[in-house]
Amino acid sequence: AYFVFVVALAAMAFLWNPFSLKSSRKHLRFTLFVPSVTVVFLACIITFHPFSEPRPDGRLRVEFLDVGQGDSIFITFPNGETMLIDGGGRPSYRDKDDEPFEPDVPSIGETVVSEFLWEKGYSQIDHIVATHADADHIQGLSDVARNFTIGRAGFGIPRPDDEDYVRLTGTLDRNRVPKRNLFRGDMIEIAGVKIEVLH
Repeated sequence: AYFVFVVALAAMAFLWNPFSLKSSRKHLRFTLFVPSVTVVFLACIITFHPFSEPRPDGRLRVEFLDVGQGDSIFITFPNGETMLIDGGGRPSYRDKDDEPFEPDVPSIGETVVSEFLWEKGYSQIDHIVATHADADHIQGLSDVARNFTIGRAGFGIPRPDDEDYVRLTGTLDRNRVPKRNLFRGDMIEIAGVKIEVLH
């Protein structure tokens, strides 16, 4: 993409005749057309990045993200499908009047989990799983659900009274992501990999 832009500039510089006394409309149209097409082409590549998402390599990969207290595990299956189990987060703090305390720092889901996924080239996650509704496990999934296209979601222990759970399910509902509750003994099979729910 870089060299397309360089070649277009070189062609314009070669055809440019600054000492010509007569101006040609055809030349002016060509001079404006080439850079415009080049800029649009480059913008499409940057915006839609069709070649950046990793290709399946037939291997199972499990990556553990450092999210401080809590968990976040990213699985890439042999066929290229992806699963994010938990998304880290920060515990909620409350003062003596029981009002929530909002720390003035970016969330773990934005600064760690989403950054990791963007750096790997993903714009879609096929499966997200929230093991339970503690803030340091589920909070980051809300950011991921806002930043990425999600295929489906699973919940280990649903807690409709928890604000982090409500925030995540609200985002999933707005994006029409199918949800299911997971129970002990459930089996999920993806590309020959069997996942068993233990608890």
